[in-house]
Amino acid sequence: MAQESGILLEVSDNGTSGWTQLASLPAGTTSYQHTGLTPGVAKYYRAKALGNGSTTTDSAYTAVVSNATSDGALFSDYFEGAAGAVDSSKWTRRGASSQVTFAKDGTGRLRLESTGGGTGTAYDDALVSIPTFGDCYVEFPLVTSVHTANVFYFGFEVDADNYVVLSRKTDAATYANARYLQKLAGTTTYTDSSPVVAIDGRWRIKRQGNVFTFSKSNDNGATWQDVHSRTAAIGASAKIMLGVAAAGDTRLQFMDYLKVMPL
Repeated sequence: MAQESGILLEVSDNGTSGWTQLASLPAGTTSYQHTGLTPGVAKYYRAKALGNGSTTTDSAYTAVVSNATSDGALFSDYFEGAAGAVDSSKWTRRGASSQVTFAKDGTGRLRLESTGGGTGTAYDDALVSIPTFGDCYVEFPLVTSVHTANVFYFGFEVDADNYVVLSRKTDAATYANARYLQKLAGTTTYTDSSPVVAIDGRWRIKRQGNVFTFSKSNDNGATWQDVHSRTAAIGASAKIMLGVAAAGDTRLQFMDYLKVMPL
């Protein structure tokens, strides 16, 4: 806007109401960093140019934008592009077991594979998100090609001694069924699904304070059923962890998206 005297930047928790002034910026400003945000909490922004009080008036507000991604997520990956390494701006690899690989398969899926025969738990070899999150839920679908005696951990982690994850039963008759696992201050506790819940399908793990709720959809996300809840004070801010164990036998798992959504 010609002859603007400054720029008013406003913020809202929902993008439709409750707008408050975040900053009054000099004319011509093109960027602003909002610091002190709570991980896992979405914020919405709009701005307008301020008139000079004589020959120009305030402009209309800009379109609302958010710190969430275009799909409304705080963090997401659809594993698009050519087969090969995952996006290093989103994920880091923990562990270097030659038996375990995490890679895009070239068809919009993440391929998580262990050939088995190595050592270490699913925590030792994992993809870990770079950003951290507070209250939110993580959603992902699971399609399994090979069910054998190898373990995976998918969920929230703070460190090696504090996490809450989805895993699976380890007896041969029930490899395809869910298990819910936590490690709190170094002590591991798990709960088998009862009634039995199959691993394959869409999952959500919601974190609200210290309460974690596991939900499952068997109709491509049209409906969701809460299947397990547990309380675990793992820490205020956590990353997403996708772990596969090098020990045991073979396992091949596919995931065609993962997204972290605000509550």
